[in-house]
Order: sequence, then structure tokens, then C-alpha cells
Amino acid sequence: MKKYLTTVLFACLLALGQPWAQSNADFQQGKQQFAQKKYETAIASFKKATEAEPNKEANYMWLARAYNQRMKQTSNFMKKGALARKMKNAYKKAVEVAPQSVDARYSLAMYYTNAPGIAGGSFAKAEEQATAIIKLDKGKGYELLGVIHQSKKDYAAAEKAYRKGLQFSDNQAKLYQRLGMLLQAQKQYVRAFQEFGHAIKADKNYLDAYYQYARTAVFAQMQMSKGIKYLRYYVSKASAKNTKVVAPTYAWWRMGQLYELQQDTVQAKQAYQKALQLNANNKQAKAALEKLKETE
Repeated sequence: MKKYLTTVLFACLLALGQPWAQSNADFQQGKQQFAQKKYETAIASFKKATEAEPNKEANYMWLARAYNQRMKQTSNFMKKGALARKMKNAYKKAVEVAPQSVDARYSLAMYYTNAPGIAGGSFAKAEEQATAIIKLDKGKGYELLGVIHQSKKDYAAAEKAYRKGLQFSDNQAKLYQRLGMLLQAQKQYVRAFQEFGHAIKADKNYLDAYYQYARTAVFAQMQMSKGIKYLRYYVSKASAKNTKVVAPTYAWWRMGQLYELQQDTVQAKQAYQKALQLNANNKQAKAALEKLKETE
């Protein structure tokens, strides 16, 4: 059956002609170059893909991502600005060819939210995309609206949007996590603990909630034992290769801080040392360990 499907797919490619096949090759080549961090050549490949298949959303989404990564590589302010505008235009094109795409609209909205005004940033335009997403996916739309309000420091509106999103979202843990971070930023630590706890209850594998609960414990100087317990669970599960979560070295540093708050300098020292074993360049852990040794 697999061989038959492969034969049929190959026949379809031939029937569609060389432009599609070439576009597919350009797109795949661009993804490979992107993975190799060759962003300049990836941009060229994705641009060729958009020329061959101008109505394919993925071509523009990956082109925008490549512009974003290339922008991070350069220190030239003018070049950053030019790349930012190109990234915005690629996201706009993705929305144009796929107006029902939540991902495309979400990405464009995040650009408008995070970019400075000189580079086309606009909270009003971001909110327009959020409103459009609410019609497609209420959970994602209200979450995005909360992010936009939080960026504007309109915390009451952000909390209202996140709680509205909880009524519709299929990722409850993420929304509770966002609420926890919102409250943590306002130094409402007791309420933040509650929201991080809700996130863990909704998804016991949502690792960032464990870390942020412990981070809040450091700020609040409360719930130290539970914070340590959560960090030990975190370091047993988190991987340094997973860039989507805080690196374990920083979890050990936070654990050292909590042990210090408990006046357990022996355990604190061991935690800082473990942090430095994982990353000798962890400046926070290094400074904390040196300061601890001065008091011995």
C-alpha cells in the first residue's frame, strides 16, 4: 500500500509539472538551511518558493521566520529595521493568502505587539488580528488579546481576556500560566501561586509552571519548601537541549536561593555548584556561590 501511494504521489508531481516540484525543492531546501542556521540562504530559498507558489501560506511563514532569525544575527540597526519590515510583510502576505489561518494572524499580531512604532508596531493593528482570531478560535483569540493588553500594561484588561479564554481554550495550563505570570509581574504573589497551581493541576507535565511557582517563592520569600520540591521535579524532567523551557542550570540556581532563604547554606552551596557544573557561565550562580563562601 505504501509503495502504491508513493507511486501515485510521484505521478501527481509529474502531472503538476516542474514549477511545483521546483517549489517543493526550494521550500525543503530552505527548511534545511534554516535548521543549519544559514538564514541568508534560507531566505533566498523561501523567496523562490513564494514565487513558484504565491498562494501557499507556509512559504511566507517560513520566510518571515528566516527574516526574524537573520535580524537577530546582525548588529546593524538599519539592517535590523529593513529585515523587520520584510518579516512583517511576509506575515501580512501569509494572512492575505490564508485569512482563515490562526497561526498566520497570531504571528502577525505578535509582530505588531512587539515591534517599535518605527518598525510598524501597533497595538491597534494587533487587536484587529485578535478580533479576527476570536471568530476562528475563541481560546486563541482571547489569549492573544490578553498578551496584547499585558504588553500595554493594562493588567485588568489582560486578566479579563485570559479568564475569558479559559472558557474556550483546549490548553488550560497555558492560560493559567499566563495568569500566573501576569500576577507575578504585579507582585501579587499569593494569587500567582494559585494560578501556577491551577496550571500544574490542568497538566502535570507543564514544566514551566513548576519553575515559575518556585521563582515566585524566591520573590515572595514564601512557600520555600514547595518551591524546592517543584524545582527538584523540574530538573528531573527538563533538558538543557529544550530551548522552550528554562535551562536546568537556572533551576538549580533558584533552588540555591530558596535553600538560602531557609538558612540551609550547605544545600544552597551544593545547588549553586550543580548549576555551575551544568553551565560554568551561569553568572548568577557563580556570584551567589562566591557571596556564600565569603560568609563562611
